[in-house]
Amino acid sequence: MSAFLSIVAIAECRLLSADWNWAIEAGAAIADATADARTTATIKGKILSSPDLPALGISVNTTSGRVTLSGSVASAELVSKAMQLALDTDGVQEVVSTIQ
Repeated sequence: MSAFLSIVAIAECRLLSADWNWAIEAGAAIADATADARTTATIKGKILSSPDLPALGISVNTTSGRVTLSGSVASAELVSKAMQLALDTDGVQEVVSTIQ
């Protein structure tokens, strides 16, 4: 009987370990999503406060520190300005622009 209980205890420990790993991974994913949302909000705020950039004309999406800007502006100079605003934001690792 004691060998059986040992096997059950080992199986339960493995299950608990798997549950903890899942919880840790889920927590990390939530933290990443929160950081991305904060980065997106910060960049949108910068665009809103820039008088020469059309706040409604530029969309911002962030995934794992990679920012994608899309939409349309009046000149290549404004595309560069929007990209620089994004690059100057904490947590941004890369900026991709499809702004036209």
